Formats: sequence, C-alpha cells, structure tokens
Amino acid sequence: MKPVFLIIQEANVYLKMDNKVKFREKMEEAIKLKPNQPDLYYNLGVIYAEVDNNYKARLYYGKAIEIDPNYLNAYSAKLHSCINIIIISANYLKHLRKRATDWLL
Repeated sequence: MKPVFLIIQEANVYLKMDNKVKFREKMEEAIKLKPNQPDLYYNLGVIYAEVDNNYKARLYYGKAIEIDPNYLNAYSAKLHSCINIIIISANYLKHLRKRATDWLL
C-alpha cells in the first residue's frame, strides 16, 4: 500500500496535466486511507466546482467542514457553490417560464 503523501503527489501531477478525472481518482484513493483529512475532501470539492458540478462540490465541502468545523475556506467555497446552484436554478426556471408562455400564446 502506497503512503498517502505519494498518492497526493500523483494526484497533483494529474492536476498539472489538467487530468481532473485521474486527480479525482487519486484523491478518492487517498480518502480511503485517510478519511479524516479535511483537505482531501476540500480539494475534491474544488475540482467538482471547476467542472460545474456544484452539488457534488457542496457535499465535499460539507464533509471537510464536518471533519474540521473551523475550516473557513470550506465554508466560503460551500457558500459559493450554493449561490451557483441558486443562480443555475433561477435561470432554468426563467427558461421554463418563457417556454410555457410561448406555448400558451
């Protein structure tokens, strides 16, 4: 079994290569070995936010906060993800309203 720090280094190499899928895989591997390390969850949240998966990002930020209630960056990032979810939902509702109006006319 590889030490966690080597897995994280591998993950960072994949991140520098812009291979977010492999980065996520390595971070998840590291989490299996160190499930109480909030930075691992936070980093996964950041990657999910970068690919516009704010729901998963919010969950990972929440897990980081659950482990370390003083993790201020995770609170800030989680709030940002929640705001993005609200904006996306509002835009979708606006689109639906316009389609319904067009259909009724």
